Amino acid sequence: MKVLVVDDTGAQRFIIKRLLQQDCGIAGSDIDEAENGEKALEKVVSTVYNLIIVDWNMPVMDGFEFLKEVRKNKINTPI
Repeated sequence: MKVLVVDDTGAQRFIIKRLLQQDCGIAGSDIDEAENGEKALEKVVSTVYNLIIVDWNMPVMDGFEFLKEVRKNKINTPI
C-alpha cells in the first residue's frame, strides 16, 4: 500500500507515519511525505497512491485547493 502524508508540520507527519507503520503495518518506504499541497500535487501526478492523508490548513496550497486539483486531474485516490 502506497500512502502520501501531507502536512506543513514535520512533527505531525512523523506521528502519522509512525502510526501507519506500527498500527497498520505499512512499510516506511511506502509512505511519502509533502509539506504543502503544491509539493504533494507534484508527487500525486507522478506516483499512484492508495491513500492520501492531508491537512486542510497549510501554506502555499491548502488541503482544499489540493483536493480540487487532484480531482481535476481525474485522480480518484481516497483522501
